[in-house]
Amino acid sequence: MFQNRGSQFFKIKFSQRGIFFLSSVLFFCILSLSSFIFIKIKAQPDKPLQSKPDIKDVQVGMADPAAVYCQTMGYQHQVITEVDGSQHGICIFPDRASCPAWDFLAGKCEPNFSFCAKEGYDIKTVKNGKDPLSLNYAVCVSKEDGKIVGSVTDLTGLVEKSIKVKQPSQNQVKTQKVPVGSEIATLSDTPPRLPAEKNTSQSEILGGFQAVPTSFDWRNYKSGNWTTPVKDQGGCGACWSFSAVGVAEAAYNIAAKNPAYDLNLSEQYHVAGCDSPPGCAGCCGGWNNVALEEIRDHGIPDDSCLPFVDNSGCSCDGGVGGNECC
Repeated sequence: MFQNRGSQFFKIKFSQRGIFFLSSVLFFCILSLSSFIFIKIKAQPDKPLQSKPDIKDVQVGMADPAAVYCQTMGYQHQVITEVDGSQHGICIFPDRASCPAWDFLAGKCEPNFSFCAKEGYDIKTVKNGKDPLSLNYAVCVSKEDGKIVGSVTDLTGLVEKSIKVKQPSQNQVKTQKVPVGSEIATLSDTPPRLPAEKNTSQSEILGGFQAVPTSFDWRNYKSGNWTTPVKDQGGCGACWSFSAVGVAEAAYNIAAKNPAYDLNLSEQYHVAGCDSPPGCAGCCGGWNNVALEEIRDHGIPDDSCLPFVDNSGCSCDGGVGGNECC
């Protein structure tokens, strides 16, 4: 009888110790497996963690974010040309009301048509330098507690939507013909190489100048604006062409010693791919230094000869621009 009770007591004690032992082993197995999985994930270089693109890393293929926001919300974006040739975009709403596109993005006008209103939030304009696109920007505010939910830029993924660069397919890359010895690259490669910079001392850079101005602005030099009127590219990722053409126009003003010379050259000429080599892809992006080389080596027509058509005539669907607009 005593032995039976003892054996039962022994079995109970053994069972409790066994459970504790097995639990400990299981815990350390799970810990070891978790560590192995973590190390395995960290060691895989071919699967980088996804992150939002930094505005500083954006390639040369970005559309006007205000135009993209307007169009993404389902409204009409229209470019207005002023008497002096400058342009700005407006957003037109279903009730035919309109306001400047950048003011709409910043929450300064037509708040009832904003992203925030559609999501059931209030909207407020803030100015603190924390938005990658504009000093003044809109934030959505909760109606319940008045707390900021987030910026319109972040909540709509506007930076990502404004980037229009698309990599050409492997077949397109293989069929593109590049001249022998050319420095031109496709969008799947690095941009064309620039001449190497030589090491120069500060005295060599300054040369004979003794008094260097604290600031210099071509827009206000000798009582003249030597740059040309600002254009609006709309929803087309053609910043590379607009920047190159703007530089060329200003260079002509300076060379002519006339701030009012103001040639109006065709951005569409490069966007449409009329005379562009591989590396320039219309509304899907391109390289501004390639565009400058093309202007230097082959020339460019006036805007009246080939006006800009935004993204209505040249599509990004194929990954590269076409010459259907030429």
